[in-house]
Amino acid sequence: MAFFFRIYVHWFSQKFGRRNKRQKRFYLPREFVLPQSKCCWARKCKQGLRRRFGADGSLVSIETQEEHGNITEFLRATGDSGTLYWTSGKFNIEENVFEWGNGVQFSPTAPWSPGHPNSQLSLTGVTLYTVGSPRLRTQFNTVSSRYICEIRLSEDGEEAEPCFSDNDLVIVVDSSSSIGQVNYLSALEFAAKLATAWVDNPNNRISVVIYSSSVLSVIGLGEAVTVSQIRDRVYNATYLSGGTASDLGINAAVTEFKNNARAVPKNMVFLTDGSSNSPSLTLAAAQNALAAGIRSFSVGIGTNINQQELLAIAGNDSTHVFNTDGFEDLLKLLQPVSRRVCE
Repeated sequence: MAFFFRIYVHWFSQKFGRRNKRQKRFYLPREFVLPQSKCCWARKCKQGLRRRFGADGSLVSIETQEEHGNITEFLRATGDSGTLYWTSGKFNIEENVFEWGNGVQFSPTAPWSPGHPNSQLSLTGVTLYTVGSPRLRTQFNTVSSRYICEIRLSEDGEEAEPCFSDNDLVIVVDSSSSIGQVNYLSALEFAAKLATAWVDNPNNRISVVIYSSSVLSVIGLGEAVTVSQIRDRVYNATYLSGGTASDLGINAAVTEFKNNARAVPKNMVFLTDGSSNSPSLTLAAAQNALAAGIRSFSVGIGTNINQQELLAIAGNDSTHVFNTDGFEDLLKLLQPVSRRVCE
């Protein structure tokens, strides 16, 4: 059971303190959610959010007076008061500041309760106390409390389109060290959204593979999985953080199709942020996929892409090659990629 409240929040262009690389956009719709369950902020809240809402869900941050007003309106609408709710706020020991989960420092005029904040070193999280206009309090993050999350609603073009002609799809995701863990989550979000849209057609099957110096199957093509299981497995996929053995990822896709063959089109979407460790092995694997009748689509992320290799992976079909300058814009490729694969 959860209370939902949608609001179109005007995010200010200037924020207090440091910014993370992925900046919030103007007039980005957010949906506040108030689950009934409790958790310890440092451990279970984030896991629960990811399972339920994917990478779009996070513990709430309150960076401006306007956002505080929106949260006040939301909590009053729930009719609940006198309760502590976890937020994304925490104490950064190294810089001796309180900051939100996205790295933005608290405003000097943050609405603290009397006697707060108290840093209490690494065990400190930040809660909202809901009597009257909500006020911020510091709290040991081992305490079990309810929590408020906010869900980023996708902008136009940031959703994959379903495919209602029967097809199989293997999504191969780069998990190398050059990506970094934050960007890796963006790649997983792309894979999860593409996969869940694909299975809107119950006759379609999906597989997700991650690769680095080794390869790992996240979902097998022959497995019967629900949408929630797809999200859970993909968003919790291990970050391998090694080299870029692209050939291993491609060969794993070929094996998935071989071991789960049926008379429908075979499609592979391959994500990478750079060049492979062995271009010759990657070329051989791409040719093997083409010979196996697999329609391959390559997605290059960033500015360090080997375009010739990307074209080779896509079977030398330039209409099967997609590029974006960075991970912050990766979701904008969901619509064009899904449309092209389903053609």
